[in-house]
Amino acid sequence: MTSIAFFIEKWPLWGLPAFATLLAPWQEKLTNMSLISDMFQPTLNTAASILAPLCCLVTFSVVGGTPKTLSKPCLRAFGVFIGALIVCLCFKYLLGMWWSPDPLLTMGLWVIWAVAYLTLFGAFAVTVVTASLLAFAR
Repeated sequence: MTSIAFFIEKWPLWGLPAFATLLAPWQEKLTNMSLISDMFQPTLNTAASILAPLCCLVTFSVVGGTPKTLSKPCLRAFGVFIGALIVCLCFKYLLGMWWSPDPLLTMGLWVIWAVAYLTLFGAFAVTVVTASLLAFAR
């Protein structure tokens, strides 16, 4: 058995607890990390709270099949998640602090920032569902 196949096969037994153990010391810092300006709160949090479970349900009902077909959507969603996280962090720490564009461009960037924030939650939901289906598809 190859090492990757062994890792994927044993993921439900030891991978999830190990992942939770690695994140446990950082849990408070991760959950309190502000990814968007307070000016957009609580509206975007409400939208994200609705969007993420909806993405989970849609992904669970649409995506299915073999581990080979599940790995592509999982990796794509994870890539989108990382990209949206980078966009949110860059906008949070650059826009208005280091870079102050004109008001019209600032409003356009706020729209992109809000879309990236909502995309972050949707992509995370798709990643979690496809990774779970991938782990239990074996």
